Order: sequence, then C-alpha cells, then structure tokens
Amino acid sequence: MKAIGQLDSVRAVAPLVQTQQTITNGATSVQATVKGTTTTTAIQRVDNLQLAGGAFFSSFAEGRGLKLAVLGASLAADLALDARQAVGATLDVGTERYQVVGLL
Repeated sequence: MKAIGQLDSVRAVAPLVQTQQTITNGATSVQATVKGTTTTTAIQRVDNLQLAGGAFFSSFAEGRGLKLAVLGASLAADLALDARQAVGATLDVGTERYQVVGLL
C-alpha cells in the first residue's frame, strides 16, 4: 500500500475491508454494506466523505479498540434515526455493538 501511495497519479491510499451485515437499532433492522478502515484521514479523501455531524475516528479510539461507526444519511434514515439522534446512538452490527460518532 505504501508503494501505491508514492505514485504521482495517486492522491491518497486507505486500507478498507467491506462486508454485508445486519444492522439493528432497537426493533429496526436492515442489511447494509459495512466498510472498515483505520483512523487515517486518507479514507475521507479517497471516498470524498463530508461529515454532516459528529466526527470521524480518532487515533485515541483506534488505540483502545473502541467500536465506533460513521453512518451515511440514507442508512441512518433506514434505521429510523434522524440527524439529531444518529450521533451517540448504539447499534448492533452483526453480533457487535457500535457507537455512532459521525453522520455523512
């Protein structure tokens, strides 16, 4: 990955893993694509992500293994979360619990 990032034609490189998971908020569940990455800000540039609220992950959270999520607006709506409710909500993602820290 480091060598790719050194190419002149590459603006940013970010590690990414992607899977389908059931995400649950209370009685509401949806199947959605879940992407996992590190705290690097490169993912923001690679995917052109703009926050509508909250924050992205921090190195503090990563260092402590905190399970945090940044949701897209459509997924938040599908989970019956409005913009005011999304940040701070706790969701079940598969068998794990995640706290929402940001909204796109």
